[in-house]
Amino acid sequence: MAWWSWLIVGLTLLSVELIFPSGFFIFFFGVSAMLVGFSLSLFGDFAVWIQLAIWAVGSLTLLAVLRKPLMGRLNFNLGATPGEIVGEFVVIEGEIDPGAIGSGSMRGSSWKVQNTGTAKLISGERVCVQHVEGLTLLVSK
Repeated sequence: MAWWSWLIVGLTLLSVELIFPSGFFIFFFGVSAMLVGFSLSLFGDFAVWIQLAIWAVGSLTLLAVLRKPLMGRLNFNLGATPGEIVGEFVVIEGEIDPGAIGSGSMRGSSWKVQNTGTAKLISGERVCVQHVEGLTLLVSK
């Protein structure tokens, strides 16, 4: 591939990252493609398989080394931590007996909910999240 082709691929991937944020995954593939393009313009042409190998190794290396520090520096958070969910309210879907597991909705998503209280939970009831274990929300009245 020509050096300018790699620059176009890199700019396209960077644009895709802006349009569809992926948490800085696509970003590093774009940066690596641009680095391959600049390398080709400075040092001449390489075989296509070498270009692809440099791009793949460069992408994965940049991703492994720079993604976490960059996300920390930008205070970028991809999801809620269990501590952020505790205290929020879940709307119960169906009836859940004490100690049983059912489902509920929170933030527009369906969650597995365990009733840790002594009273039966009824459909449509709003209950507070007391604790989170894995993907299960522990709730009670």
